[in-house]
Amino acid sequence: MGAGEPEWMPDGMKGTKSKHTAAKMALPGKLMKYARSLLTSMPLKDLIGEIKSYNSPPETVIYVMQGVVLLVARVKLLKELPEWKDVRKEVNDALVKECIALDASLKGGKRQWV
Repeated sequence: MGAGEPEWMPDGMKGTKSKHTAAKMALPGKLMKYARSLLTSMPLKDLIGEIKSYNSPPETVIYVMQGVVLLVARVKLLKELPEWKDVRKEVNDALVKECIALDASLKGGKRQWV
C-alpha cells in the first residue's frame, strides 16, 4: 500500500495497522477509477449506441441498466422501470455523463457505499 496513509482512506480507517484491511478498502476505489477510465475513453455514441439498439435484450442487460438508472437517481423506485422500453428512454448521453461523474464513495443519501 506504500508509505503513509493514502488520501482515499475513510476517516474510520485512518491509523489502521492492517495492510490487508487497507488493501480491501482500496479495491472499490480502484475499481471505480478503472470503470471511469473505460467510460471516458470511449466515444459517447459507442457507449449508448449498442444498448439503445437492443429491441429485446437479455434479462441481464435489463437488470444492469435498471440498476444504473436507479444508481444515478434518475428514478427512485424499480417499479418506475417495469419494461425495457421504459429503461431505454433513460439511456442517453446525459446518463453516461452522470455515470462518469458519479463518485459512489462520497457520503450522501441514506447510506454510504461500502
